[in-house]
Amino acid sequence: MDELWKHTCFEMFVRKSPSSPAYYELNVSPSTEWALYMFDDYHQNRAPVHLSTPPQVQFSREPSRLHLDIRLDMRDLPHAGRIALSAVVEDNEGDLSYWALKHVSRKPDFHHPDSSITM
Repeated sequence: MDELWKHTCFEMFVRKSPSSPAYYELNVSPSTEWALYMFDDYHQNRAPVHLSTPPQVQFSREPSRLHLDIRLDMRDLPHAGRIALSAVVEDNEGDLSYWALKHVSRKPDFHHPDSSITM
């Protein structure tokens, strides 16, 4: 499902290798829809990735929290251990807020290569 980030969406960015600017982007919605893309470089040449085993997504809601459990076989994604986690949260009025483990600029930019941390 494309454009999940236009509403509440949880994202993971995974750097493909230490010497390459290529990375993966996983988007998961509370609806349990998901999308996985690979980029050759910063916002360049987005291509969908087809997995041998799709992510398992479970969502639950309580009065003051959302819980999303995502299980993804990382063996399908060769990676360098650099990961960025982020979320786009839509409130009841339709306004979006942007959350990340690390913001590297004033404007939210989850794709920025310096947003990732070593896992």
